[in-house]
Amino acid sequence: MIASFAIALALAPEPALGPEETQDVGVVERPEEDPEVFPDPAKFARGFFVEAGVGPGFPIGPAARVLGPAVSIAGRTGYEIRRWIALQLHATANLSRYDDGVLRNELFQQYAYTGEVRFGIPIRRFVILLYGGAGLYQVSSNLLQVAGVVDDNGRFGLAYDGGIGLDVHTLSKHFSGGFLAGWLGSPRVGNGGTLGVHLYLRWTL
Repeated sequence: MIASFAIALALAPEPALGPEETQDVGVVERPEEDPEVFPDPAKFARGFFVEAGVGPGFPIGPAARVLGPAVSIAGRTGYEIRRWIALQLHATANLSRYDDGVLRNELFQQYAYTGEVRFGIPIRRFVILLYGGAGLYQVSSNLLQVAGVVDDNGRFGLAYDGGIGLDVHTLSKHFSGGFLAGWLGSPRVGNGGTLGVHLYLRWTL
């Protein structure tokens, strides 16, 4: 009798282990969370950069009655001290059609060369931008004097600009891009200016 009981006990299956017991012996493993931030802003290039953008420009103020929408091309170079602050030089060219009812289909060029400070609010791979600056304004001819927008035929004057934008960093450490919406003004265009929107690409060394 006792021998039969011992044999039955030896042949009986072992009881299943509970969840806590299986963890103790290492049968069940929980996957570890990946601590790496992707993309990691710390791996983005920072320092000297060049930037090019293009978009439409819309004259605002007295010059708007004789100038049509412009094709606007802009370039910047500078140094990004941190992701939230940079110093930069900005050059832009606006090409518009002039029409005062007498002279038609004349082309009028406006150029600006400014020094700027750019601030940013970094959010992972995105940066909300705010910039502003001042410098030199240049016009290609005296057509605005002909139209009575300005009183003299001077070609140069003060330029001032400012705007906002959004920068999106790519998975390449050197490249980012986005858009800028900004104002470029000058007394040289009757204390008016141009409201421009640029799509741009930036390369950082």
